[in-house]
Amino acid sequence: MNFLPAPAARHLVSSAPSRPHPSPDWRRLWVSLVTVLAVVLGGLTAPAAFASSANGATFSGGAGTVTVGGALFATSGAGVTLTVSTSNDTKCVDVTGAFTAHQMSTIGKTTWTFTTTASTGDGARAVTATASPSENSQGKCTGSSSSAQASYTVDNTGPVLQSTLTPAANAAGWNKTDTVVAWTATDAGSGVGTGPTPASSTVNANGTTNITSTARDRLNNLASASVTVRIDKGSPTITATQVTNPAGTTTVTFTCSDPTSGIASCLAQGSTTNAVTVQPGSTVIGTATDAAGNSSTKTVSVAAGDTSAPTLSGTPTTPANASGWYANDVTVRWTAADPESGIPTAPVDTTISGEGTGLTSSTSVLNGAGLSTTATSPAVKIDRTAPTTGISGSSNTWTNNAVTVSLSAADNLSGVARTEYTIDGGPTQTGTGFTLSSEGDHTVTFRSIDAAGNAEAVRTAQVRIDRTAPTIGHVFTPLSYADGTWTNANVTVTFSCADQGGSGVAGCTAPSTITTEGTSAVVGTATDGAGNSATDSASVRVDKTVPTISAVASGVQNDSGWYRDDVTMSYTANDELSGVAGTPANVVLSEGSEQSAFATVTDAAGNSNSAGVTGINIDKTPPVLTAEYSAAAWNTDDVTVTWTCTDALSGPAGQPNNTSVTGEGINLSSTASCSDVAGNVTTKTVTGIKIDRSAPATVADVPDPLASGWYGDAVLVTLTGSDNLSDVVATSYTVDGGAVQAYTEAFSLDSTGEHTVLFWSTDGAGNVEKAGAPLTLKVDTIAPTTTVVNPISPASGWFVTSGIPVAFEASDTGSGISATHYTIDGGETQTYGAPFTANLSTGTHTITYWSVDLADNTEEHATTNTVNVNVDTDAPTIVGAASPKANAAGWNNTDVDVTFSCNDLASGLQTGVAGCAGDTTLTNDGAGQTVVGDAVDVAGNTRTTTFGPVNIDTVKPTLMGVPADGNAAGWHTDDVLVKWIGDDALSGIDPTTQPGDSYVTGEGADLGAGPVTIADKAGNLSDPASVTGVKIDRTAPHIDGSPTTSANAAGWYSSDVTVDYTCTDALSGIAKCPTSKLITGNGADQKVTGDPATDVAGNQAAGVTVSGINIDGSAPSTVSNNTCTAVNDYCKGDFANVVLTATDQAGLSGVKEIRYSVDGGTEQVTAGATATVRVPLTGSGSGSVQYYAVDKAGNVEASNGVSLKWDNIAPTVTHTVSPTPNADGWNKGDVTVTFTAKDDDRGSGVTGISAPVTVSTETAGRVVTGSATDTAGNVGTDSVTVKLDRTAPTITGTITAGTRTASGWYTGPVTVTFTCTDALSGIVTCPDPVVLSANGANAASGTATDKAGNSTTASVPGINIDQEKPTLTTANVNVQDGTFTVGSVPAPTCTATDSFSGVASCRVTVTGGNANGVGTFTYTATATDKAGNSTTITGTFRVVYRFDGFLQPINDTAHQIGVATSVFKAGSTVPVKFQLRDAAGNLVQAASAPIWLTPVKGVAMNVPVDETVYTAVSDSGSVFKYDATSKQYIYNWKTGSASGNYWRIGVILDDGQTHFVNIGLR
Repeated sequence: MNFLPAPAARHLVSSAPSRPHPSPDWRRLWVSLVTVLAVVLGGLTAPAAFASSANGATFSGGAGTVTVGGALFATSGAGVTLTVSTSNDTKCVDVTGAFTAHQMSTIGKTTWTFTTTASTGDGARAVTATASPSENSQGKCTGSSSSAQASYTVDNTGPVLQSTLTPAANAAGWNKTDTVVAWTATDAGSGVGTGPTPASSTVNANGTTNITSTARDRLNNLASASVTVRIDKGSPTITATQVTNPAGTTTVTFTCSDPTSGIASCLAQGSTTNAVTVQPGSTVIGTATDAAGNSSTKTVSVAAGDTSAPTLSGTPTTPANASGWYANDVTVRWTAADPESGIPTAPVDTTISGEGTGLTSSTSVLNGAGLSTTATSPAVKIDRTAPTTGISGSSNTWTNNAVTVSLSAADNLSGVARTEYTIDGGPTQTGTGFTLSSEGDHTVTFRSIDAAGNAEAVRTAQVRIDRTAPTIGHVFTPLSYADGTWTNANVTVTFSCADQGGSGVAGCTAPSTITTEGTSAVVGTATDGAGNSATDSASVRVDKTVPTISAVASGVQNDSGWYRDDVTMSYTANDELSGVAGTPANVVLSEGSEQSAFATVTDAAGNSNSAGVTGINIDKTPPVLTAEYSAAAWNTDDVTVTWTCTDALSGPAGQPNNTSVTGEGINLSSTASCSDVAGNVTTKTVTGIKIDRSAPATVADVPDPLASGWYGDAVLVTLTGSDNLSDVVATSYTVDGGAVQAYTEAFSLDSTGEHTVLFWSTDGAGNVEKAGAPLTLKVDTIAPTTTVVNPISPASGWFVTSGIPVAFEASDTGSGISATHYTIDGGETQTYGAPFTANLSTGTHTITYWSVDLADNTEEHATTNTVNVNVDTDAPTIVGAASPKANAAGWNNTDVDVTFSCNDLASGLQTGVAGCAGDTTLTNDGAGQTVVGDAVDVAGNTRTTTFGPVNIDTVKPTLMGVPADGNAAGWHTDDVLVKWIGDDALSGIDPTTQPGDSYVTGEGADLGAGPVTIADKAGNLSDPASVTGVKIDRTAPHIDGSPTTSANAAGWYSSDVTVDYTCTDALSGIAKCPTSKLITGNGADQKVTGDPATDVAGNQAAGVTVSGINIDGSAPSTVSNNTCTAVNDYCKGDFANVVLTATDQAGLSGVKEIRYSVDGGTEQVTAGATATVRVPLTGSGSGSVQYYAVDKAGNVEASNGVSLKWDNIAPTVTHTVSPTPNADGWNKGDVTVTFTAKDDDRGSGVTGISAPVTVSTETAGRVVTGSATDTAGNVGTDSVTVKLDRTAPTITGTITAGTRTASGWYTGPVTVTFTCTDALSGIVTCPDPVVLSANGANAASGTATDKAGNSTTASVPGINIDQEKPTLTTANVNVQDGTFTVGSVPAPTCTATDSFSGVASCRVTVTGGNANGVGTFTYTATATDKAGNSTTITGTFRVVYRFDGFLQPINDTAHQIGVATSVFKAGSTVPVKFQLRDAAGNLVQAASAPIWLTPVKGVAMNVPVDETVYTAVSDSGSVFKYDATSKQYIYNWKTGSASGNYWRIGVILDDGQTHFVNIGLR
């Protein structure tokens, strides 16, 4: 709607071309002004619009609420009331926010109340109340509305309590005085109502106390808080302990405790811990502080030093044996004690080693004051060496008499306690002799034990007794020869002898070789070590003479000595001694030259002889005839064929003559024949000979030229050659007399001009065609050219008149010009003849021109040969356009750019227009807006236009959907109609976009329509509108009815049937479902119908009928009939039949099957009402058939039964073999086979059985058979094979590897190999070679066992091995790590042990030390055993001076008793003196001067001077001087002036010892 006068509006928009667009601020001001005017002017004509107002909203409450400062507070569950004050036209109020509510009234009112219940939690609960003047048909508030807000606060939390302690606790949370607890309370909600209670408390008790206070807010919410108060008013306790250290100092340790707050620190004076180390006589203070800050102290005094030496005693850790002896090292456990300064380092155990009586060990110990004690242990007796035992009477040789064995033992220390021995691994016996008389290889082991318990290593000896004769057998060489058979070679008979008694074979007949022909007997004899003998004989037959043989050939030779057929060779043979083994078969010879046939005949002794015929020539193959002729595929003249006859065996008899082939053709031939020397003939024909004597012919093919005789394009030349026989193989040509070219395919001539082409062909035989008349061709492929003479454009490029002169010129370099053509403005083509004038109208014109030559080549012209002619006599045009364009309704919904386009019909749009103005952008909503534009062309013509009206609406319309109402549950059973309502205030709704009514189809619980939109006439599209939550259920519920139980597989029930119904509805759900129905009584195909069902949407389904119910509750019955052939109540034969017949009640389910089992076995099932049970009469016994029937309803008959018995089985015979054979099936003693028989438990019984059989003769396998007969005459048998071998195998052992030294000891592993044999059952086990590597006395034993279990054991004793070095440790050297006083050093000795061959020697050498016999010495000890093995070790020991302490004037408290530390005058000279002695007390002199140690300042002291002041000249060196007169060492120490301390002075001696003494300076 326009609300300003039209001229003003036109002036506003038309000013755009001459000045800039308004600024955005100006536009906003303008829009605001327009809006105000629109409201004012619109109010003059439109009806009044009323709006309800919400003037205020407040909350109030009752119980459980309180108002503080005008704000309402409420606890959870309290009722609150919202009161809304509105204008008097309000008929509808909606409440949203903390709770929602809706009220409406048919008349306007000003006060509205709503009630709700306060929620849980804490915090503000706000609502918005919206007042509206009306309500729509859907019960919703509508019309112009306004709103008001209100809130209340939910407060369910009590106040917050805070405590304050006076005084405040320390960092550890403790107080050490009475403490006051004060409480404060705050509440962020309704505020504090009462409390805190109590407001304050005083705590005065020691320990931990919890104080609690409470408070309530104005809504009576209760809160409580607690605080822990910790008070400790008591001081901690502190105690002290003292421990004396090895250096003479004392460690004082304080222990602190506090029962209440606990210890925070426990410190010793001068230390960061609870312990401190001080000198004797010191005072130490300890301080304890608890966590509350209370403290206590403890003062400790440390006593003076210790002057008494400790006590020391030693005792062996293990007792000696009953004889008072030890067999190994003795460990001495030392016990030391000192009641004053204690033992800093307990003495370690010492070891008494070596052998002998009266052995002891010594050690020393220091107390805490440095005083020492040395003690010696009680004497002990040690014997480490086992006794040795000798043996007499044993031997490795065999004897046939009893053997007496004597044992003699000796021991070097404790004496022999006993001697033990065993015989053949039997029990251990004690004694020194015994006698053996039983036959065999006996092994004797023995050893002795001394009184110290040392046991000698077990030794082994052998005793051999044999009284059994040997055995003898023979073998032949070659091994393939069998006793008494014929051979053609010498035969050697070798006898093998064995001895079963163990003494071995003493003599065995040497091998005998038979070389003479005929039959010979050879006898051998075996003798064992005891003189027993046995004999064996063998038979040998020798034939060395070959048999005789002759050969004869059959067949006919020709005169040339050739056969033309196979030749047969036959043979005759004979032998006079061993006889011919067989006559050779005939041999057939086939083709070949110089053939021979030989056959060999062999006699029984293996001698062979051959005979045959040589020089047999057989040729059955015809000769080969070959032809040679020209190898060319084609020939142009006669062809000569050369024939050659060859034969691989007899050769050709002659050669055929050559032949000649004439004429022409593709398959000419020639024939010849030849024969070989044997008379075979061959004929051959060669074909495929080709002869071509004629040249080919060639023709050319080209397209027809134009009528002018010219070609205007390339000319394709095609050449075709032909030949009547060998075919064309090549075609050639030349162009314009040029080079000859091979023709392969059609070629083109495209160069402009006149051309001459010559051509010809060659055939496969080489014939060449003569070229014919040439081919002439004229070609022009270049188009002519045309130039423009007129028109010539004026300088301005425009013609101002319509008569335009036109003229052209054309030229061609080839065939010449045929014509020139032109068109004007794409019109009809015209032929140019002479210059002419064209009358052209205003505008731009195009003249196109071109020429064509006689070869029909046309000049290109479409884009190249054009002339533009411009003619202008008209004014320009101007057209306005809106962008975007208005829609079909004439509206835009965005800013509109109005632009003007100017045109000049003559001079063109871009070059002919001089000016085009007036473009403007319209941005305001409104209708009927216009814009003015102007245009000027080059000639000065002008034109003005007004563009409009332009209508703009940028506000999108609104749209809502209203669905039809459903049933009470909100459901529909059919399509739901949805109506769409749209609204737009400016351009109005575009009726074409009005959505049609929607129908919500389908089914579902949340269906909807949309989204849909609507547009106004300006094309503004509304937001998509949708309707959701539509519920449609069109489908009636589904009823399923079925029995609650399933019929069986035959479809029958055996009892009453309950039919149950289930209802389902996929959407609205079931409102009503029918109840169950019951069917009773027997009968087939019964049925029942249920009630209908209804869903929530109101759809109803008819009741369902369930039919086909078959009920049969009665069981069937069965009878049986047994049939079999019986004798004496027993069935006989292969089987018996039991016939079963079952029936069921008429009209019911009928018999389904009969079930039966035989003898309680697996139940069988037969379908139908009859069954024949076939009972196999297997064996003998009795059986039964159990049976019953089942009908199709599953009713089961009670079980019935029938029984029968039979006997078809013979007795079962079994055997026992006594004794039972071993796993290999062999026995080694008499074997008794006993047979037992048993008839089947239900059979006729056994009447007779075979007697036992005893096998006592050795056998490799004897079959023993037994039988038994029952009453029915059935016979049973059983067999067993008995294998008996009574003879034990033989075994011998031999040392096959190992080196024995002269001492009789082996120094490495020894290998013993065993050989085993057995003549009957064979060897099952024979020992592997035994490798003995254990040190000491060894014996290798092996047992051979045959398959019958007989075994023999052989032993190789007396194998002594020592591979180890003797044992020697530093503990075995008497001076190891010892410290000795010079003059009392023992001679270094060593003791070693060797567990096997024994120690031969143990020697010690010593090096090192000083010349005077003191210092550190190194020893080397070497032990060697009797086998030569040796062990070497090294160690050290020390030799020192006897030092009795420093001499006066110094009191040496370390070496003297009852003296105090000397105190000298500070600054005086102190003479430091001492003497060195040997063990006997003799004074000795050091090898090198003793070294003076730099004095070390000690702890402070205040003891007065108690020694004389000396003024002797002081020494400045670093060594003591030796006073030869006094035989003492002296150093005069010049002390410093500093006083009040102890000092430590000392000396380093050349024996490695350092001695100290303490003095004081004052």
